Amino acid sequence: MTATAPRNPLHVMGETDFARYFGATMANLASTTVLPAAQKIVATDAGGYCQVFYCDPNAPNDYAPCFGFRLGKGTAVQFGEWFSHAIDKGWRLNKWPEHCSAWESRDLRWEVKHWAGGFRFGPFIVTFSGLAEHFDEMLILLTAVAVGLTTKERARELAAISNNTHYLELAATLESEGRFPFAA
Repeated sequence: MTATAPRNPLHVMGETDFARYFGATMANLASTTVLPAAQKIVATDAGGYCQVFYCDPNAPNDYAPCFGFRLGKGTAVQFGEWFSHAIDKGWRLNKWPEHCSAWESRDLRWEVKHWAGGFRFGPFIVTFSGLAEHFDEMLILLTAVAVGLTTKERARELAAISNNTHYLELAATLESEGRFPFAA
């Protein structure tokens, strides 16, 4: 009998469940009093776009969108911009396979901005655009821990790349209260 590698949670749960977890995390951020800045940024009228990519570990630079979804409220123009930014973040993480955070290729010097708000989790890249950069990251990391894409420890390491004190503070507080992860 040969052992098989454990399947990644995204292989098992799929788009609908992942979107539900992502939305629940955003709703929890909007209602938390632990981090008032998160409550203000992730208000009930907030929105954004999440994109998940699969990168074939046996074929460098071969990646494909798995699924994407709108979250919250926004105009057609806003969702179009958020979609473009989410795609760009994934493209950059794929282009530089040594990067695990979109922060590492962030560049705001030019007319076309390259924002942070995406992470590599094994063969998957998860990006989000719609909130302030550190809150995009916070939403991804909280969801990734909740669904088992990454560990709490690795999420802290990823947050440290951009010095995301919002995530680090919220995660530490929620963990000390026994409420982390807190997605649905």
